[in-house]
Amino acid sequence: MVYIPLREWEKALFFLEVCLVIPASNTVSYIQIEAYRKFVLVGLLHNNRIPKAPKTIHPSAIKNIRAVAKAYDCLADAFKSNDPERFRAEVAEGQSLWAQDCNTGLVLQLFDSFRKYAVIRLGRTFIALSIAEVAKRTSIDPSDVKGTAAYVASLISQGELNAELTASSGSDPTPVLRFLPSAATTKSEAYLQQELAAQTGELHNILKHISDNDHRLEITKEYIGF
Repeated sequence: MVYIPLREWEKALFFLEVCLVIPASNTVSYIQIEAYRKFVLVGLLHNNRIPKAPKTIHPSAIKNIRAVAKAYDCLADAFKSNDPERFRAEVAEGQSLWAQDCNTGLVLQLFDSFRKYAVIRLGRTFIALSIAEVAKRTSIDPSDVKGTAAYVASLISQGELNAELTASSGSDPTPVLRFLPSAATTKSEAYLQQELAAQTGELHNILKHISDNDHRLEITKEYIGF
C-alpha cells in the first residue's frame, strides 16, 4: 500500500504476491481478494498486461479469488482490447465497485496508461497518421483533436514516444504524427566485457555469502544435534 502511491510498481507487485500466496484451507481470505484486485491494476500499470498468478498459490484458491474479483479481470480484458469505447464503458460500469474497493485512483490512472500504450502501438502499424485519426483510435473523446495533439506532444517531450508532429501538406491544418525509426543501440565489445566482469564479481560475492551461511548453519546446536 505504501509502494503503490509512490508508483514503485515492481515492489508493490512483490508484496501483493506475498499476500496471494498465504496458505489457505478450503476458503480464501478477504486480504487475498483485496490483494488480487490491486495485483491486476498494478500489473496493468506496470507492464500493460495482467501479471501471471504466482505458481505457489493453490489452483482452487486462485479460482475462488478470480470468481469474486471477476469485474477486475473484465476490466483488464477491456484494457487489452485496444478499444477506447469498450474500455470507457467497462470503467463506467464498475464505477461504484471501484469506489467501494478504494481502487478508483488506480482505475483512473489506467485511462492515461491505456491511451499512452494505444498511441505507441500505432507506430507498429503506421508510419504516419493524422492527429484526427489518432484521436479516433486512442482517445475516449474522438472529437478532441486539440487535446490529442497536446497529449501526443507531451509523450514526445517526455521521451515516451519516438515520433514527431509535423504540419499537414494539404489545406487541412491538423498536424500529422510521424513515427521515427528506432535507433539501434549497439554495445562495444569492451563494454560487454566490463559488464561480464561486473556480473562475475557479483556472482563470487553471492557464492561467498552462501558458503558463510553454510558454515554458520553447521555450527548451530540444532545442526550438530541432528
